Amino acid sequence: MYNEEFKREFMKTVENPLLYEQQFATFEPFEEMYDKDLYDFTVDQILSVYKSRGTLSFYFLYHINNRNARYATYALNRNLVKDGQNHYLEIKMPVLMSCLDKFGVHASVITREELKMYTGKLLNPLDKYLMWACYDGLDGDEHSEITRLKYEDIDEEKKIAKLISGRVVNVSDDLILAARESKDTYLYDKYLSPDAKGSTNPQNILVGDNIWKVSLRKNTVDSDKARGIQAYRLLNKCIQYLDLPNGYISIHNLRQSGLIDYVQKLARENNIQCRDVLYGNEHLFELVSNQYQIKPNQRSVFYRKYKDFLDDNGAE
Repeated sequence: MYNEEFKREFMKTVENPLLYEQQFATFEPFEEMYDKDLYDFTVDQILSVYKSRGTLSFYFLYHINNRNARYATYALNRNLVKDGQNHYLEIKMPVLMSCLDKFGVHASVITREELKMYTGKLLNPLDKYLMWACYDGLDGDEHSEITRLKYEDIDEEKKIAKLISGRVVNVSDDLILAARESKDTYLYDKYLSPDAKGSTNPQNILVGDNIWKVSLRKNTVDSDKARGIQAYRLLNKCIQYLDLPNGYISIHNLRQSGLIDYVQKLARENNIQCRDVLYGNEHLFELVSNQYQIKPNQRSVFYRKYKDFLDDNGAE
């Protein structure tokens, strides 16, 4: 750890010193390269480190910057910062947004038509249901809105579903079809690696009396946490099988893709711009907020991050 004694002194003042220690370890190679403590970094040097992280998450960088700002303030109060400035406080949201992996942001977005194509290649209704549930905005603690949804809680005529969280959301025809098929399917075809020999996919037996089922194994544990882990693993297997960009598709990013699609849809239907759906019409934003649980104070980050998909994607 660069300048370890001072950093150890600082970490005695914070509630989560391990978090800071891990962050300091990330900055250490850059401190050695610039031959200075991170509290003396210029704005350009700070942004160089942030960009090197290759992250898609604004909030990841936001929290890193806040912790660095606190550390720099500690050093500033002890007259250690050479130019007497806390440059981390100068870095506002638009600048942090510029540090995101732009290629990764674009690679993480899937259109509805693309998802139809991808799910059409999957072998199991459960996998298709999982991807469409994410896209339609379901999630919840341990992904329980997805894994605990019962088929009888879906109104096919109205195309709505009552979730275990109490939320009532719109669901697509694609989700409904996959859910119906998954409810009546008790075998799960395993995905073979591209270099696997033979053409027969081994199967697992699934147990459960509704949409979501678990593999029958010795000492099978069925809990929200276990189902959440299962959802994460299933999606990763689907991503590998479909050869989607590695590291860019996740439950969160599928929901973000669905959110983009939903905003575009509302904009087209109301002959307005996507920005107006988010900022100019309270009723439309309430629809978006209910479906995808986006809060008013999250709109700016969402719009800036996905601006390329939201500009000029509304009114004709």
